[in-house]
Amino acid sequence: MKRTSIILLACVLTLLVAGTAMAAEYQADHKLKVTVPEEIKLELAQAGETIDLGDITGAGTYLSDNSFTLTYRCNKKVDWQLKVEGTKFTSGDGEELPVSALNIKIEDGRNYNILSREVTIDSRADTGAKEKTIEFRYELQVDNFDDVYAGVYTNTVTYTLFVP
Repeated sequence: MKRTSIILLACVLTLLVAGTAMAAEYQADHKLKVTVPEEIKLELAQAGETIDLGDITGAGTYLSDNSFTLTYRCNKKVDWQLKVEGTKFTSGDGEELPVSALNIKIEDGRNYNILSREVTIDSRADTGAKEKTIEFRYELQVDNFDDVYAGVYTNTVTYTLFVP
């Protein structure tokens, strides 16, 4: 019995060694590489132009006739922010228009008062790396019109894509 077990064990080992030698495997490979270029973009429709909100004839709310678009993207994996800020309305001789609010009214229902303050309207946490376009209008709120002098009053609205 012992001799049969040894012969059987020898046969099994021989078959295993022969099977392993016959099942040899050969491999070759490539490493593939792609590059996604960095894209940081901020495009404002009618950038650099003066937008006329019309005549202000009394206290009330004034809305821009046209809507505007802002397209932006940042595909860097950093905490970018899209900010907007509006200055006070002043005349050429330094007179200030008593405006209580200058709102950016975004088509999706968001509304931000940007008068004399910087407001974050989007960020990486909300949008990620994709390109986004928003459509918006300007809304001016004048509460006190009693002591307003005639003249042309202007301000500047600045959009900033802050990328650390």
